[in-house]
Amino acid sequence: MAYVFRRPSRAFLRQRPRITVTPTPALIQSAFRFRNDDGDETTATWLDSENVNITLVKNTPKRIRIQTDTIGDTPLLRKKLQYRKVGDTVWRDVENE
Repeated sequence: MAYVFRRPSRAFLRQRPRITVTPTPALIQSAFRFRNDDGDETTATWLDSENVNITLVKNTPKRIRIQTDTIGDTPLLRKKLQYRKVGDTVWRDVENE
């Protein structure tokens, strides 16, 4: 069996629908770093280097800085911080106190 492929006619090409793609806004976490809760904005000490996971001790306050990059129209993005315990499958929202 032989197949013959022909180039589409100009009339067909003129009638094709045009598709316009608008990028969807995106929020990308690009960095994080943990701090001790032992001072103010300038004097608190860092727990480890940037992008290094740490082990937390229960009931010991820590701080985290998160850097995000955005793509697209950022006012449309809803942002929320979530956490998950090791071994758990459920992500929980961090509530404002």
